[in-house]
Amino acid sequence: MPDFDLFTARVLPMLRLCLDVDGVILDFHSAYVKEAEAYLGTQMTQPFQTPLYLDERLTDDQRFQIWENLVNSQRFEALEPLVDVQTFNQTFVNTPVHFITNIPESTKSRRFVNLQKLGFEFESLHCAGLIKFPEDNTPSKSKMIEQLCQAEDRMIFVDDYIENCLEVSHAFGDAHVMLFSTPFNQDILTQDRIERIENWEHFFKRFQDINFW
Repeated sequence: MPDFDLFTARVLPMLRLCLDVDGVILDFHSAYVKEAEAYLGTQMTQPFQTPLYLDERLTDDQRFQIWENLVNSQRFEALEPLVDVQTFNQTFVNTPVHFITNIPESTKSRRFVNLQKLGFEFESLHCAGLIKFPEDNTPSKSKMIEQLCQAEDRMIFVDDYIENCLEVSHAFGDAHVMLFSTPFNQDILTQDRIERIENWEHFFKRFQDINFW
């Protein structure tokens, strides 16, 4: 149901949240590091200047094998949350939450299990993004959002990759598009109506501002 504004006695368009998962909701990078250390038999030096799966210290073959090992392990279904789940659910109790994650479609059910085990409450989970997998016809995140939102809906999009933020911002000029801060995107200058969100506490506050108005 659309929101109802008691002050102006008007029906407000539905506000929807479209959220990236890895690096925003779940700590994929730490799991990848642990899998890499197990595979290579050595501890990886930190802090990382880029995500380890893009690190030049790894060959393409090593990256692929570590990824394969991770998605076929129990660790993939036990990624730790980057946000307090109870606060998340309470804050968005009246707001449809759509998780949009750039993983192969074949791993979607296991990602669903991970989120469900942690107690996240959400309306839907979808695979989309700029990384294309050979076995899938992977849509961009903006194309997926077109399927999820009505033309009159308001929308907040959060991702930790500026490329996804730019793509969605260009497609939805009225959307609130936010770059979620990570150690790997600190040198990125936000642009094109994109707002930087420092952490979840910051986002909860911004959500209340946007949701009220």
